Amino acid sequence: MGRAIGFGLGVAVAGALIFSVILKILVSLPFIIGLIDFIVVAGGIVGLGYAIGEAVRIGSGGKLDKNLKYAVAFAVFIGWAATAAFLPLFAVSANFVLGFNGIIGLVVAFYVGMSRVRSV
Repeated sequence: MGRAIGFGLGVAVAGALIFSVILKILVSLPFIIGLIDFIVVAGGIVGLGYAIGEAVRIGSGGKLDKNLKYAVAFAVFIGWAATAAFLPLFAVSANFVLGFNGIIGLVVAFYVGMSRVRSV
């Protein structure tokens, strides 16, 4: 279980850094506005949730266990918070992730990540 948590947290922080760089690049483009903001932010966080779920599953040795969902939920929240913390370092407002778009992405990321480790 410890290795699975470590994998999840590692992917959460690394994914948050990568997602922050991608957001910096996309925000500087002139045509990213409105609905595209929603898709990019929510979709990016959902992708982060998927990656965390896979990392926790791999870290657990491929076992599917109901207790791993707590590790995924914790890592997804850390990834979301780390993304909000990294964005000001790249001169992008953290409101992209802390607003409605980010919250919707966080909720869906919890579900997607947990579905990767849930046993039937």
